[in-house]
Amino acid sequence: MTADPDNDGLTNLMEYALTSNPNVESRTDLPIGRIEFIEVGGVTAPYLTISFRRQLAASDLTYTVEISGNLEAWDPSSAVLISSSNNGDGTANDVWRALTSIDTDPSQFARLRVNN
Repeated sequence: MTADPDNDGLTNLMEYALTSNPNVESRTDLPIGRIEFIEVGGVTAPYLTISFRRQLAASDLTYTVEISGNLEAWDPSSAVLISSSNNGDGTANDVWRALTSIDTDPSQFARLRVNN
């Protein structure tokens, strides 16, 4: 599952997890990070978010969103799921956010880890 036949930087495991075609270069299927204004506890602030499409029937996979302040130490408990919408085709679009706002902690990075 570590092969990358289309040389787009996504392993076969990640292509499967993100419902991408492993034989067609597909950088558009990568998770998307952005800053979004979100209301939490009655206060609207900018938060780092990461969104991605995932396989609903992939019970063999574990999707974990991790946050880091330095790209070295990654914390799987620093992100919270804020929405998951079923696409009706066996996939869902998930959006996660960091626990702390960019105002509080401006040095944040997010990544998606998939294990089987």
